[in-house]
This record gives sequence, C-alpha cells and structure tokens, in this order.
Amino acid sequence: MEQRLTDVNKPTVVVVGEDAAQLATISGLLEKEGFDIRTHRRAVDAIREMDPMRPPDLIVTDLYTPDLDGWRFCRLLRSEEYGPFWQTPIMVTSATATREEARIATGIGASALIPSPIDASRFIEKVRALLRGAKCDLDSKVLVVEHEEPLAAALMESLVSNGCAAERVKTVQGAIEALQKQRYDAVLLDHDLSDGPGEGVLEEIRQHQPGCPCIIMADAPTPENTLQWMKDGAAAYLQKPFEPERLVELCLQVCQEQWLMRVKSDVADGARRLRESEEKFRTTFQNAPLGLFRSTLEGRFLEVNQALAEGLGFDSPRELLSEIYSLGEQVYRTPEDRARIVRETLTSRQQMKFESRFHRRDGSEITVDLYIRAIRDDAGNPCYLEGIVHDVTQRKRAEEDLAAQKRTLQTIIDGIPDAVALMKPDYSIIAYNKTGYELKGKPEEVHGRKCFELLGRDHPCSDCPAATALRTGRIAKIEKQISEQSRWVTARAIPIPGSGGGVDMIVMQLRDITERKHAEGERERLMSAIEQVGEAIVITDPTGAIQYVNPAFEKITGYTREEVFGQNPRVLKSGKHEDAFYEKLWQAISNGDTWEGRFINRKKDGSHYIEAATISPVHNQSNSIINYVAVKRDITADLLLKEEKERLDEQYRHAQKTEAIGRLAGGVAHDLNNLLTPILGYSDMLLDDMDWSDENREALEEIRKAGLRARDLVQRLLAFGRKQTLNYQSVDLNEVLAGFEKLLRRTIREDIRITFQRTPSVTPIRADVGQLELVIMNLAVNAQDAMPNGGEITVETAISEFDASQPMPHEDLRPGEYALLSVKDTGSGISSDVREHIFEPFFSTKGEAGTGLGLATVYGIVRQHGGMIQVESETGKGSVFRIHLPVWNEDAPQEEPPEALPSRTRGAETILLVEDDEQVRHLAQAILERRGYKVLPAENGSSALALLDALNEPVHLILTDVIMPEMNGKELCAKASARRPGTKALYMSGYTNNVINNGSALEEGVHFIQKPFTPEGLAAKVREILDAQ
Repeated sequence: MEQRLTDVNKPTVVVVGEDAAQLATISGLLEKEGFDIRTHRRAVDAIREMDPMRPPDLIVTDLYTPDLDGWRFCRLLRSEEYGPFWQTPIMVTSATATREEARIATGIGASALIPSPIDASRFIEKVRALLRGAKCDLDSKVLVVEHEEPLAAALMESLVSNGCAAERVKTVQGAIEALQKQRYDAVLLDHDLSDGPGEGVLEEIRQHQPGCPCIIMADAPTPENTLQWMKDGAAAYLQKPFEPERLVELCLQVCQEQWLMRVKSDVADGARRLRESEEKFRTTFQNAPLGLFRSTLEGRFLEVNQALAEGLGFDSPRELLSEIYSLGEQVYRTPEDRARIVRETLTSRQQMKFESRFHRRDGSEITVDLYIRAIRDDAGNPCYLEGIVHDVTQRKRAEEDLAAQKRTLQTIIDGIPDAVALMKPDYSIIAYNKTGYELKGKPEEVHGRKCFELLGRDHPCSDCPAATALRTGRIAKIEKQISEQSRWVTARAIPIPGSGGGVDMIVMQLRDITERKHAEGERERLMSAIEQVGEAIVITDPTGAIQYVNPAFEKITGYTREEVFGQNPRVLKSGKHEDAFYEKLWQAISNGDTWEGRFINRKKDGSHYIEAATISPVHNQSNSIINYVAVKRDITADLLLKEEKERLDEQYRHAQKTEAIGRLAGGVAHDLNNLLTPILGYSDMLLDDMDWSDENREALEEIRKAGLRARDLVQRLLAFGRKQTLNYQSVDLNEVLAGFEKLLRRTIREDIRITFQRTPSVTPIRADVGQLELVIMNLAVNAQDAMPNGGEITVETAISEFDASQPMPHEDLRPGEYALLSVKDTGSGISSDVREHIFEPFFSTKGEAGTGLGLATVYGIVRQHGGMIQVESETGKGSVFRIHLPVWNEDAPQEEPPEALPSRTRGAETILLVEDDEQVRHLAQAILERRGYKVLPAENGSSALALLDALNEPVHLILTDVIMPEMNGKELCAKASARRPGTKALYMSGYTNNVINNGSALEEGVHFIQKPFTPEGLAAKVREILDAQ
C-alpha cells in the first residue's frame, strides 16, 4: 500500500480560486493527503501573504481569477523580482483547458494545466509528480510504438511519472489505426517492428497529424538512415540501448522545441497579419464613409479620418487637428455633454452608443450617433478613446418628419371609433389602433396573434371577410355577431396588393354595432308594441304633419295610415272646441311641455268620440324638437259607463234610502192603522146610532174626517214606500186625463193655463187609476207652486221605445215600448243641487208649508208601477217631468175587480177573535156582536188555543191579527186547523197585504182585511167568508 506524502513531510500548498465550490474541493483533496493548505480568493492576496524565505512547495491557481488572472500570476512569480518562487511548481486549472492554453501556460512558467471540474485521482497524481521534481509537462498524450515488452514498460512508467498520458501499440498497423482515431502530442517509434519498418508510421503522421513530433528508436542507425528519417519528418532519433529517462527527457525537449517553433511561427504570422491589418485599418480608417477618431481622455483629437473632417466642415484631417484643441468646447454642443459621455464610457468595458449634437466649422449643428469605447492597457487602465461618428441629421429630420406623420396618422386612426387592424395573409395581427386595443387587449397580448385566436378559436371564421378579400382581391364587408364577446360588428376587409400581384396585407375595420343592434331590437320590440297596443299612437314632424299612425288609430278613427300621412291632425277636428283650446295646446307643446287633456274628435264616418290624449315633444341632442308623439285612448265608452255607473249608483243609493224609509213608513203605518181603526170604527158606529139633529154629530164628523185624513196620510206613506195595495187594471192614459181634467182645472189657480196634448192611440198600461191621478195632481200642484205669478202647465202623452242596443236610463227598465206622461211648466226651474234631492222623502224647498212627501210619493207610485221618472230643469227656464210606464201585456194575469159588498152583513155564527191591541180587539168584538155574531175574544195565540180546547161547540171563523208576539196569526191558524179541521180564517193587519205576503207571514190567496177598516167593511168581509163554499 502506497504511503501518503504526509508520512514523510508536510508540504505547504497555496490554493487560489474565485469559485468557492472548486476551492473547497481542491482543499479537501489536499487536506486528505496531509498537505498544509493556504486558500485565497484572489492572486494578489496570495502574493502578499506568501513568505519569500519559506516559499510554498506547490501553488494551485485557477486560470481566471479576480484582479490578477492566472497568466499574469505565473509571469509575476517567474520574474526577477520574485526569485525565491522560481523553483515552486505552479499547477493551473481551467474550465476549457485547450492545447493552446496548455502550451501558453508552460511557456510562461506553469508546471502543469488540468481541466476543471477536476478529476480527483488524476489531480493527486499530478501533485505527487510535481512534488517529486517531475519536469513541467503539457499534459501530453504520447503514443509508444514498441514491440519489446521490457523497454515499452519502462518507457510507459517513465512517461506517466512525468505527467504524460501514454498509450502503447506493438505494430505499424496498430500505430496507423491509433493515429487515425485520435491526436497525439508525440510518438516514440521503434524502427524495427514485427510487421515492418517504422517509415510507414512517419508517412501516416505526415499526412494526418502534421506537426506531431516523432522520435525513432533504432539499434544501429546509419547516417543515411538518420538523414532520411529527418527528411521524412522525424524530430529526433535515439540509438538503442538507452535509459528510458533519457528518451522521456528527449521527448519533452522535442515537444518544447516544437511548441517554440510554432510560437515563433505564430508570432511571425501574427506580425505579418498585424502589418497587413494595420495597412488595411489605415486604408479603411481614412476611406471609411463614417467619421472615425481617436482622442485623449482630456478631450483632444489624436487622429481623425477624412469623413469626420469633412463632416465637421474641414478640408482634411490635418486642418481639423490643427484647429480643434478641445472637443468639449469646440465640437460637442456643451462641455457637460462630452463629460457625461466620457464618464459613462469609462464605467463600461464595452462600446457605448450615444446621440449628441456637434458644432461644425461654420457654426451649424449636426446630430450624430456616437459609438465610443475606452482603449485600456493590460492593467485595465483607460489610455485613450476611439469611436465612430455617424451624421444622422438628415435621417433624424426624416425620422422626425416620419414620426410626425406617423403621429398624425396614428392620431387620425386612433380617432376613428372603429377598430382598425393591419394583418398578414396568415391572419396574424401587425398593429391595431387605440379602439382595437381597447377592444382586444394590450399590444403585447395582440401582436403576432391571429385574429381568430383572440376569440378563443383555432380556425378562421366561416364567413370571415378577410378570407374573401384574400381570395378575390376586393373589399369584403359583412355584419356578424361575435358570440364569444356578445357583440355585433360590421367587419370590412381591405386588401393591400403586394409587388407580386397577390395580397400582401389586409386592413381590417371592425365597427361595434352592438348598441345599434340592441337599439334596432328595442325599436323592433317597441314598434311591435306600438303596432299592437290598444291606444292610438300618432307621430308628427315639428310642423304637425302626420308621419306615423298605428293600427289602433286606424281602428278608432276609420282612417288608414295612407289617408292621413302628411296630413295635420286637424282632419279629426269636430268643431266642439274653440280655437283658443287648440292655441293653448300648441303653445304648451311648442315650449317643450307635455300636454294632457281630452278631445271631442270626429271619425271618418262623421260620428264623434271622446279621447284622452297625451302629447309630448321629442328632442334631439341639441334640444331641438324633431317630433311630437301623441298617445290617445278612446274613452267614449268609458265615460258612458262611468256616467251610467254614477247614475246607477245614485239610483241604488236612492232606492236604499227609499227602501229604508219605506220600511219605516210601513211600520209607522201599521201602528197608525191600529190607532185609526178604533177612531174611525167607533166614529162610524156612533154616527150610525146618532140622530141627525144631535148637537154632537158635527164634532163627531170632524173627528171622523181627521181620522180619514190621517188614513190618507198613511196611504201616502205607503205609496212612497211602495207598500200600499194597488188595484191594477188596463188603463188608457188619454182616458185618465179626460176624466181627471175638470178636477185638475178646479184645483189649480186660474192664473195658470193648463194645456193637454194627447197622442192618439197610446197603448194601454197596467196601472191603478187612483194612483195615476194622485201622481198627476202632485206634479201639477208642484208646478203651480213654481209659478207664483202665473204661467202654463202642459200635460202630454206619447209613446217611447228603448232599443236593446241603447243604454237604458234605469237599471230596472227593460228594452221595449213605454207610455210617456209629461208634465211641463214655465216656472222658476230647479237648480242642479236641488234637483239631486227632489225625490228624497221629507225634502222640501217650501219650508213649513211642505211635507216633503209629494214628489217622493210620485216617485214611489211610478216605481211601484214598474216605471221610471226623469226631470229636466234649468233655473229660470221651467221644468219638465217625464214618466215612462210599461205598456199592458195582454198575456199577463189580471186582478179581478173588487166585488160589491154583500147585502146581508149579519149572522149568528161563532167567531174566535184574536188581537193583541186591546182597542182594536174591543172594536171588532163590538162590530160583530152588534150584527148578531157570537165572539170569543183572545189577546194572543196561546189564549185562543186554550179557548178552542175548552169549547165544546163549533167555531165557524177565526179573525186574527197577523203580527203578534209569541205566536203570529199564521202559526195560530195552523195549530187551530189541526184541532178543528175546516175552520175558516180571516187575517187583519195594519201592514198592507203585499207586505204580509213578501214577509212570508201568509201565503198568497188567503182572506185579508187592511186596518183601519170600517164596521161595514169588516162585517161584509166576515159574511163573505162565511157564505163562501
């Protein structure tokens, strides 16, 4: 096992290198071998710290180190000033480690050069060899051609120990093959080989590796042999036997000589090339079209060429050099400008480019591009400046003009609201204007990309106008939707012809029409809505000429849009409005205001209609009126419906009020009838018993008259409430007037003239004559009161007919024929506020003189007859009341006229009398008993049933009140009939018969007598029922 060198001594090794990793690797290998290591990052630091009295045993340095590279480090250590370090071997590492670098390193004193990153084992072998005193080597590769084993082994060992890489072959053929595979630094050739003499190897070296030294080994060479070998290219020869070290030393010597010869040749060749280069440089320098110069650092020209002299206004370089002594003061625009350029140049080791302004001899200025660099010595210190001056004044002016034109053009293009792109035929984008970048993205995101790629597509659009322009060579234009961006565009492709006749480029113009498309869509939807809307739409120009009407207008007016186009809306004028109405309207819309109101217009067929209209001006961007738009709705039917509704509401309100008061009147009438029954009954009985000469007879008759007036008042209340019982029959209005005329004339004052106008053949009506006469009388008396100074009353009959297509004047009226009765006066008239209340009960304008029931009674009678009353009146112009009564229907069932009272009113039958009012019960009992009847009185239903149950004799008739507490008359008769089947019944009540029936207290057709009744009336009714079979 080989001992490490550190077992004998501990050599010192100085390691220099900037690469920390390599420095650590080398130090680690050497420390592992036991060396004493000194590491430095810079060669300067290593020199300062090395002790000349104790120089290191070995120096390892990288070829390229900061401040002082490996070349200068070797020269320095081999100079006279550093004599103590002459014998210290130096190993150089290099990342390139070329043959040329190895030879240079050896030439300046390096002992070895190895490549980095280093091979650890080979590095240690080199270190050991150098420390053993081995000669410096080139890291040479030596080919040993020797067939004798002992000699070959000795040579190989000696070469390796001296740092050479040795390779051995035994034959001529082996040598030729080895020389053909790789290059060698030297060949040791045995002349006598087993397959032939060594001359064949010399020939191979001469042809394929010229310059490779070859040393021939021979046993007994003759002078002729050695001469021939030298002629054939051998570098030396050595006669056998010899010491291997002798041959290795000769080999290294020959390599060194060979290298020196090449160096000298290279130097001579370099000198020659330098001279030629200098001559060429001088010629080029003087004849160069650009200005060339060298100058001192302080600012004085050392040398200039003809172009620079002429550029600055001089005839020759000599003239320029004689006059220019300060570049900063005389050539540069300002000294500060040159100072800045020199300062920036000296901070860089590369050529710098500047733009500057130079003064010419005549005082004018030129713009120059200045390319300048600092020429430095081996130590890196700047020596002088050299540069190139390019007069770019014309170019700058052209560039400025072109830039101005480009800016102008770009401003114009950028001002275009459309996106404008310049594209190659492959659709790649060269440039966009401002709008295009806003649409598509930043320039770096757009340039070079294909237009369809910006949309996320991998192929051109199917309808691409650029493809059409490329194919046809003509401008292509389309409208299309870009679905990826939800945009609509107008795309216009303009081909730019190339020199070869084809399309060289495409100008693509994209106009964003999304808003226009949306507006068109909105317009289409708006027009569709306008065309289908129910309101009439009219659009005019500022002068009022119609430009558009919708179908609703045609439907409402009857005019077609062709008929009214260009016409003024006055074609609809009806004449119902004054000129001031239209002037006010026109003034409002002309001032920019919106007008709202109603028109009464005329249709094409001449009929009138009412429309609600809104007319608005339409302004443009400058706020000028460009159109008027009218939205109009036919409200004729609405107004009629509204009026009808208001009228029906009023009728309903009046009916409700009348019904409420009617119910009140019915209730009051019931109570009054109960009170009047004994008053009138006892009065009649007393008068029957009283002698005509009795002094009390007159007072008693007054009592009876008051009772009768009270009864009439009750009847009027019932008539107002439509509760009284009417005697309907077929009636001719003309006959009623004829029979009532005399009474009417006697009743009305003489200063009032009464005129009758009868229409012949008035259709008969179904009515109660007495109630009709009451209506006529009330209306005539009211007319008389309205004419305190006399006047005229006209009573007229006629026929009125209502068609189903016409609105009915009252909800209860039905289409058909009606008899018309009119009462007209020439009195003071009725104001509108009074007219609304005249049919209300208890409403009077006569103060205490009026009851407020006259017209209310008229209204009630007319409504009970199924008719309707209307009034027309104006203050100071009189009034007219029109009554519509339905004509008689022959098919309608008629009421039988009342039969005459029976002549016999007495009897002996038993009658059960049931009445809760004590006075009425006593009166009825007295009336019946005076006529021979046996009367069983009872105050209520329970008492009556008890009498029936206790009585063993028959009861022929039950006379009962209808409305009683606990049990009404109907319930009583039902229970009595169950006990005594076949018992007859007569009902009585202060309510009218129709009220009783409508209230379901009695069925229709039962026997009934109205309170107050007369003694004769009651006796006759009882006899009638008892005699009936």
